[in-house]
Amino acid sequence: MSLNVLQYPDIFYEYEPKFEVWVVHFKNTKKISIKRLIKIFGTYGPVKTIYDTGKGQDHCFVNYWRKDSAEKCVLNVHIEHGIQLEAFYSRLRELKNKSVRAKAMIDHINNNTKTDQSSEECEMYYEGRSVMFVNVKKLRKDKIERIFSQYGIIDSVQQTGRRSGYCFVKYIQEESARLCAMDMPSHQEFKLEKFKSFSVLQKEKRQKEMKKISLSTSVDSLSITPDNSHLYSDNADVDELELSIASGIVPRQLTTERHRIIEHLKQFNHNVPKILQKITLSCSSKSDGKSFHVPLKSRFPWQLLESVIVDQVPAEPVIIANIPEICGPDFIMEYFDLYQPLHSSLVEVTFESIRYCYLYFESLNTVREVELATDNSQIMDKNIIVVSPDRLFML
Repeated sequence: MSLNVLQYPDIFYEYEPKFEVWVVHFKNTKKISIKRLIKIFGTYGPVKTIYDTGKGQDHCFVNYWRKDSAEKCVLNVHIEHGIQLEAFYSRLRELKNKSVRAKAMIDHINNNTKTDQSSEECEMYYEGRSVMFVNVKKLRKDKIERIFSQYGIIDSVQQTGRRSGYCFVKYIQEESARLCAMDMPSHQEFKLEKFKSFSVLQKEKRQKEMKKISLSTSVDSLSITPDNSHLYSDNADVDELELSIASGIVPRQLTTERHRIIEHLKQFNHNVPKILQKITLSCSSKSDGKSFHVPLKSRFPWQLLESVIVDQVPAEPVIIANIPEICGPDFIMEYFDLYQPLHSSLVEVTFESIRYCYLYFESLNTVREVELATDNSQIMDKNIIVVSPDRLFML
């Protein structure tokens, strides 16, 4: 058994508040079956779940209901079964082994909190458990984790798109984010930004793109044919490249992938109804009551409810394709809320793993505006395709 387990057993398990379990983990190099693992780890206490990350030699996680079960497992599983547990968070282990360094870091943070920086100024740089910065130096994820983990245990590091774009660092505890904001409003590698949610950043980006488009074209036109040869240079300005994407002027390196997705989408039937059901709560007058929209063929029989008024209203659908995996209908509705969408269908996945959905708007004019302003715009690491079903087969 490793000396670290005897000295610091608490770094080999952790509490997961979301699921109210105590977790240990190891690399399943022996490819032990889940059935066998349940029998082994169950000897130390009641187990809620055991799961691995998909491959025989990847990490395997054991979730206990009680803390004492996890402690007992840490102290005995290597001796009794030869399973070497992995420590959580190497940075935390390093600090425990170097108490002098850990004390110096804590003192540095405490001293920094006594400066004239007001709590209001500090709070601008974090929200909940997260802080954000612009990754202008294109730091790799492991280096970002190394820098920020000095303030606490990191839950996740998320980039918004290009490596030089916004980066969100989320901690396990809000106190860690607060300490980071107080100690690191600026750093030699970057500086923290006043916190804005990802959806707010996306709105600002779309508004910037639309402003640029309005300088060169009107919303009513869909045929833009300026001389864009300068966009293909390796030294092309980033803002000009973003404008070309938003305007539908597709750089050469994007053309092949975009064409492949469009041709793939043409294989499917996109003859969706251009009518939605408008559900209005009848607790107040029909004109003032709160309302929302659902599909014409909704599985729920809204007409049978006495508390709502159901109307059929015209709606124009748009196909939103190449959607990132973590984005669902709620995200799509929020992303396009500048154009007041009525309803988003569930995201469908094709046999080539292309994710798409239908987004509905009030009028054809709005659809054309949405196509012009958002087609080929970037969500995280993907350039989405925004096109009406009628226009899809014209591309």
